Amino acid sequence: MSLHAADILVHHRNVVQNVVGENGTKCRLESLKRRWTRMSLVHFCMIPFLTVVSCRLHISTGSGRTDSVEVGTGTLEKDSTMSNEELVAKILQRAVQLDKDNRLTEANVYYLEALSLLMEICRETQDEEKKKYLRSKMDVYMRRAETLKKHINDEKSKGTYHEVLRIENDSIGHSYDSVFGRFLNKDVTSIVVQDPYVLAFHQCQNFLQACELFVKKCENLKQINLLTGEDSSENQKQWLEQLRASLLSKHDICLNVKYSSTLHDRQILLNNGWIIKIGRGLDYFKAVDNKFSIGSHDYDLRPCFETNVDIFHKKNVQFKNSRKFRTAPEQNLAGASRKEGRNELLQRAHLERMKREESRQRQNSAVRIQSVIRRFLCRQKYYAVERQEFDNIVKHVGSNVPDESTFTVLIQKLLFFYQKSLDGARLLWISNHTLRHYTRLLITVNQPESQIWRWRLSKLLHLNLNFLVDQSSSRESLATPLRLFEVFTSPESIEQTLSKELTTTFLIQMYGRLVQNSSYVERMRQLIDNLTPPLLGPSPGPPTTLAGCLLSMLQRPLLLAAQVNDSFFNEVLMVEMCRHILCGDMSEPIKWFVLPALAQWTDFPFLPLLHTIATCQLPNTTTLLYSVLVLEKRLTSSNADMIREYLNVLAVLSCNFTNLAAINDQHEDEEEETEKDPLKISKEEVQMLKECEELINDNNVVQCLLYGVNLSGEMIFPMCQICHNLLMADKIAIYKYKVLSSLALRDNFLNDLWSTILNMKQTSLFGNAVPLLTVISRGKSLTSDDTRRIVPMLATFCSLFSLLARTLHDAEFYGDEDASSSTSGQKLKFSIATLVEMIVRIKEVALRLVELAFPESSLSVSDQYRNVIQSEPITAANTHMWNHLFKVNHSFLL
Repeated sequence: MSLHAADILVHHRNVVQNVVGENGTKCRLESLKRRWTRMSLVHFCMIPFLTVVSCRLHISTGSGRTDSVEVGTGTLEKDSTMSNEELVAKILQRAVQLDKDNRLTEANVYYLEALSLLMEICRETQDEEKKKYLRSKMDVYMRRAETLKKHINDEKSKGTYHEVLRIENDSIGHSYDSVFGRFLNKDVTSIVVQDPYVLAFHQCQNFLQACELFVKKCENLKQINLLTGEDSSENQKQWLEQLRASLLSKHDICLNVKYSSTLHDRQILLNNGWIIKIGRGLDYFKAVDNKFSIGSHDYDLRPCFETNVDIFHKKNVQFKNSRKFRTAPEQNLAGASRKEGRNELLQRAHLERMKREESRQRQNSAVRIQSVIRRFLCRQKYYAVERQEFDNIVKHVGSNVPDESTFTVLIQKLLFFYQKSLDGARLLWISNHTLRHYTRLLITVNQPESQIWRWRLSKLLHLNLNFLVDQSSSRESLATPLRLFEVFTSPESIEQTLSKELTTTFLIQMYGRLVQNSSYVERMRQLIDNLTPPLLGPSPGPPTTLAGCLLSMLQRPLLLAAQVNDSFFNEVLMVEMCRHILCGDMSEPIKWFVLPALAQWTDFPFLPLLHTIATCQLPNTTTLLYSVLVLEKRLTSSNADMIREYLNVLAVLSCNFTNLAAINDQHEDEEEETEKDPLKISKEEVQMLKECEELINDNNVVQCLLYGVNLSGEMIFPMCQICHNLLMADKIAIYKYKVLSSLALRDNFLNDLWSTILNMKQTSLFGNAVPLLTVISRGKSLTSDDTRRIVPMLATFCSLFSLLARTLHDAEFYGDEDASSSTSGQKLKFSIATLVEMIVRIKEVALRLVELAFPESSLSVSDQYRNVIQSEPITAANTHMWNHLFKVNHSFLL
């Protein structure tokens, strides 16, 4: 397959060898000879491409621009239609010109590149005469390349090699890589840079660019020595120190900086023998116009000052570093090695790098694993020693009660080495003796300086709690941990030793640590689920003594929260209660035993629970709604604050009733035999929602809701949210739920609700307050907040007023006092004028709700226009809400 010359250069760009090195040049020329001979024998088949040094290619994508082909240190302009032969001719012309200018290393690069392209052309051509001509040319240029190589090596061995590169004023293409990058290779381990003017910021930046080139080209570089002048300001030293730290930390290269006030010459010395003397030093670039000018970062595109670059080579270059003089070159005593081809060399180097990297990774992984294992074994060793000492002390104590100091040592050791699989019996032994010392421990723990004993006791309770959970399946050895919790967490037992104030403080500290650090409520949920026997039905009484003990352990922190006014403790406890008891999956012991028992418990902190649900971000699950409705049984009208909080919480949680709408719609679709998406709600949740319907129809709940509405005008909004969620749950909700029918017969509530709807306004762009009903009737979109405010109230009012209108006699409707007294009814508190205005407003709103309720029937408009005029995106939930509002408005008008 034929390759374009540009593709050949791209193929070679990532392979770099030093053409001026003896081994590199010799290997390349020998490879050329062998490949040229094989081409004559096997008709130029299967010959790999020859690699050139620092070969870069920039290809234009169009617009009449020429391709820039850079080979070695020179740049060639290549037209997009130039053939391979024309490209070879240009490269050879450049090589000959460099040869005449005595720039031998660069000329050698161009000769080798031309030979590589000639071999490719010779392989692709089918003309035998042309092949013969190309072979003759290749032989000429190969001999010239060998001559140049021999001349360079001779000059290098004598130490008299000299090459001059002249940089013209305003010329480009003279970056550090182009000027001396070809002399940098893996043989360079130490570099000396002498430049008296590495002072200003841009000069330090130039030195940074040179260091980056050194790091990229010299993979074995260990040291860079800079000799420069000293600036009076501290900025120079600060910049060079930052560069030194970066080289040392990231590349393990040491940068040594020395200052001289008499230095004048500029030169770069490489320990492979090359010396580069630049007349202007590193600062031979002109300043760019601004930071966004071409050439700001790529120095090949930056104009230069006029200067000369002299390149020398000395066989032995001696450097003085911080360690010693290098007085002799390094020698390889392994003997001569066989000659390798380029591909074999690259493949072997790649495999060696992979092996080294794999070895490093394996070594690092082994060190980490060994470190972890050593830490584990060390801990186990110390645990075993402490465990043996613990057993010896226990054996020495025997059946006696250990004294205070001995008991302190034992509990310290147990808390240090405890493992649940090995030390269960030791924990029970310590717990038994803790019960014997409980009076002394309570006195010690409540002393101001005994913080450590409070931690020890809370840690001991934590271990016993985990022990209870682990042993719940076998139900063995539960008595001691349960007794420990009863003694150290029961107010009755603690008040026998401490005062009431100290008892409260002690319990807050203990339960605070248990709830926060030991997942006390979650562990109690696990114990109740595992140790409560199967139940026949809901019952507030414990089915067994053990279940009653667990219930009392759950009630003690709740009782403490009801008695003390510690907002932080109450919030932490109630959040844990909601997450692990009330919001999660409702198990049989929780639903039929714990919730009924808590509902019958007179000291249950229902108000803190409601406050936590209202203020904290908890999931609004159906189980939480069910729990709140069950725990509400003891709610009375005597506590106005609790009823207000209850209404606000129920307004948020009642959104779960809307899931019943999907159930009812599915039943209707089954009767009509239509296909819809399957229901995404479990049967257990459906059953729980049915039970929530029964609970919200309870007379006590209805009375509390009606009482809450009469407390203040602020309760109208949460009440309307509850009613709206119930109305959306079922099409016959107005007849199904008692609270809706009760509110419909209260014309005072409807009068206040209508007044509130009329007073709900939105601030326009000009600062005027516009009623929300007017905004909807004009066809303007509402914000999300305004939608949440107006829709529940308007839907509730229309539904309740429709039911009220159906129950009124004509005399009651028109306000005829004689007729109304004869029918024993009440006169409607809306005047005829108010009713007329009401009907007109709701009719205007209903006309504008058609597009929102049925978006598929709206006129087609562009998406951009819809996004501009629409404040809220159209979703299935929003469409269902507007559809329901349209239906109740239509029912109201009928």
